[in-house]
Amino acid sequence: VLQGLGRFARLISVDYFQDLFRVLEDVTISPDVTVEQSLHCVLAALKILSGQTDFLNLDPRQFYVHLYASMLRLGSADESKLTPCILECLDLLFKKRKQLSVQRIFAFIKRISTLTLSVGAPAACGLLGALRSFIQAYPKSHRLLDSEATNSGLFQPEIDDPDLSNASSTLLWEPCLLRSHFDPKIGRA
Repeated sequence: VLQGLGRFARLISVDYFQDLFRVLEDVTISPDVTVEQSLHCVLAALKILSGQTDFLNLDPRQFYVHLYASMLRLGSADESKLTPCILECLDLLFKKRKQLSVQRIFAFIKRISTLTLSVGAPAACGLLGALRSFIQAYPKSHRLLDSEATNSGLFQPEIDDPDLSNASSTLLWEPCLLRSHFDPKIGRA
């Protein structure tokens, strides 16, 4: 149902968006829902937002927070099912949304980089490709690669909210570690 909702989001009447978002938010935080199902809720919400909702006042923050928190579960779940869903969510998040805070962008870039260390080679390849395209799309993120850039505060990766994690005060050290990966494709990426 959630995949169909995301696929036909452009056909949903605007009158139902508020109620639909409320239901999707409730489903994402429900303890009875699997990680895969909750990620499909996030994906459906992001697809709806990427459509004709410029004039609606819908706050997708809950879905960003849930996606950010769920990404850490990728290493412990079935990567082959979750990686495409996460990559599609990230694509919609970064490429379709016009107004993203720098903190949120940095936090997701850092989370993607961290995730590449704990997943298998196929998932790591996809995540590294996404990481590269996001760093190229957001030039301010080059600051995460500069060891001499000074920022105040301490990065808090355990916080589930990307806006509060203070990711601007960290470095992307994971790509350096991946250069010695056992899979040569990952080492070259």
